[in-house]
Amino acid sequence: MTPPLLQEIKEMLVEELMLQVTAAEISDDAPLFGPEGLGLDSVDALQLVVALEKRFGLKMSDGEAAKGILSSVSTMAAGLLFWLFSNPEIREGLDGLKLLTPGWLMLGFGAAGLGQVVEACRWRVCLRTAGVTLSFLTALRITLIGTAAGLLSLGPVGADAVKVLLAGRRCPGQRVALVASLGLALLVISAVGGNLTVGMGAWMALTLATVVFFGVGLALRQYQPEWHHRLRRFLLDARTRKGFAQAALLSIPLLLLQYSVFYCAARALGVVVPAVKFMGAAAVADVAAAVPVSIAGLGVREKAFETVLGSWHGVPPAQAIGLSLAGLGLILCWALVGVVCFLAEPVKRQPPV
Repeated sequence: MTPPLLQEIKEMLVEELMLQVTAAEISDDAPLFGPEGLGLDSVDALQLVVALEKRFGLKMSDGEAAKGILSSVSTMAAGLLFWLFSNPEIREGLDGLKLLTPGWLMLGFGAAGLGQVVEACRWRVCLRTAGVTLSFLTALRITLIGTAAGLLSLGPVGADAVKVLLAGRRCPGQRVALVASLGLALLVISAVGGNLTVGMGAWMALTLATVVFFGVGLALRQYQPEWHHRLRRFLLDARTRKGFAQAALLSIPLLLLQYSVFYCAARALGVVVPAVKFMGAAAVADVAAAVPVSIAGLGVREKAFETVLGSWHGVPPAQAIGLSLAGLGLILCWALVGVVCFLAEPVKRQPPV
């Protein structure tokens, strides 16, 4: 499976240069220029420089450095990661992490862990609504693994796909119901998140949820009418409405816990912003980070915090970036628990032929 960043770069190459090959046909380490690779020329190189700045914010003024970065897909990915962590504002944010207050960090760590528990409970409600039963401990294990997967993917889709896969291994033949339950979960959390988000953030969350929901419905109606009938019957069922209400109630404390992680990180850095106002800023950053343009929303979330907290409350950029990275680090701690859970997953063996 191609890592998300490499896949994003390959798709950029195909779209921006209008290549006659698919992203899957582009090798990670094959040269992009010359007869041995894709055969790109100097005009293509200029287009790539513009595309990298437009999509990722990477500016290349040094011709020799640009030549090295544009050698292959792998070197482009390495160049992007190096640029991200050598960015002065990112470095200032990382330096600020040395001054974190342990007490607030522990509170943030606890909020992140409690958020995993509430997320598992909310997901169980959605699964039960779809007629799928998992124990709480199993749901919690899969939730932690999904959190780890989410930190390695573009947007939240990777985490959801992993959760469906692992739950499907435990409930063979019920994957349609699993997908339906996750669709319900996403709709609930997007709707509640939209109502808690201020300004454009609310409209972004609600519009995205609506477009995805109806887009999937239209696609199923056109290409999989049987699945569409099942999904329609599922959504119109009284049990579904009850499950939707229960999941919505659980989504409120879930979102507040997620935003509290970053609030605790902010207090640990000495950033004092009224809690209610900070929650609004965190909601905007959360919506921005959900857009599938970077791994785990890295860079996007930091820029959102920098912009919102800077313009609303005069928080210096280094502190805004630092609190974002610290909050992500607290979530990463629980993602590492998810990695351990994944390594302990039973291996599905093929029956002997």
